[in-house]
Amino acid sequence: MRMHLAAAIVLGIAAIGAAAPAQTFLGPTPYLCSGDSPWPLGSPGYYLETFEDGALNTLGVTGNGNVTGPGGITDSVDCDDGVIDGLGRDGRSYYGSGNPGLTFTFDSAAFGGKYPQRVGIVWTDGVHNSTPNAVHFEAFDSNGVYLGEITGTHADNSQSSETAEDRFYGIELASGISKIRIFQTAGCCGIEVDHFQYGFISNTCPGDLNGDGLVEDADFVLFAAAYNILDCADPSMPAGCPADLNGDGFVDDADFVLFVAAYNELICP
Repeated sequence: MRMHLAAAIVLGIAAIGAAAPAQTFLGPTPYLCSGDSPWPLGSPGYYLETFEDGALNTLGVTGNGNVTGPGGITDSVDCDDGVIDGLGRDGRSYYGSGNPGLTFTFDSAAFGGKYPQRVGIVWTDGVHNSTPNAVHFEAFDSNGVYLGEITGTHADNSQSSETAEDRFYGIELASGISKIRIFQTAGCCGIEVDHFQYGFISNTCPGDLNGDGLVEDADFVLFAAAYNILDCADPSMPAGCPADLNGDGFVDDADFVLFVAAYNELICP
């Protein structure tokens, strides 16, 4: 029966056409407080590092920069000082060189062998906004493979703690993210970031393998890839084996039946 289902999956993918990308980059979007995040930061399994205690000390992550502020030309996320007033000098931020920039690396052991599926950061200050000095946000998958980047040219060419230029950059990937890097092309100056955030896609809709709130063609492609691997213990299986919908350690026909039911519903509960 497995061969019949595998053939059905292959035919289904052919009918869909080109596969949707496995990862989704988000941003750059304006950000003045945690409510501007696209993710439910107050929910279980989400971490928000504001650096307001003077350290990077949320679970399972290390960085290559230093906490700075408050005062001077510090550029924290606007609301961290208790009021949104266009200035970030009264909060703290995370500081590093413009190039190679700031890198945040995850330790999967801290999350039970998994990597976060959603990771984001807020760029708050750097050099001017001409294209050669664009902000770059890169991400790497659970195997350390480069996933690509998004860029922005929103910097205001001022280092006086203004917050109108602040932008959120993020990525979602069901199989997990091991590292992100944010930098500016110009190497002359430092950059500041804040509100480093990460977490896991909700399991209240198991068929939604990419976490977009729908069980659709993009999830079908992810399921098919896992189905062809079969064994959750296989190193090539995405971290956490999200396509193992019945939790028996395999992505097989039983999971396919559950996935089809969710696919027919389309919208997550």
